[in-house]
Amino acid sequence: MEKRRVLLLCARSLLGESLERLLKQEADVELVGPWDLADQVFARLSEERPDVVLIAGGEGQSDSAAALTAKILEHHSEIPVICVGLAQDILRIYTSQTVQASAADLLETIRSLPV
Repeated sequence: MEKRRVLLLCARSLLGESLERLLKQEADVELVGPWDLADQVFARLSEERPDVVLIAGGEGQSDSAAALTAKILEHHSEIPVICVGLAQDILRIYTSQTVQASAADLLETIRSLPV
């Protein structure tokens, strides 16, 4: 079984601690972190080489999380970023990965998006 390296970025909060416990229990997940949302996170990405970055946003962190997400996608386009928060029951998945596609694929993607 191939493990996914998941870097968890979060404030010490109920959400962050809950995600940490959840991810540690999964056999196919290798948890990196949790780390606080700070500038040194970006510098450590290259050495840790996670498969995905999970940002658990807390109150007042949306600007720093958005800036970090943009920086990761710009400089580490191979790493998807997933953002979760307590305000809504949604996951925001950001990726700059590209795939070969046809016009039919584009139309199917457009049709599959929620409205």
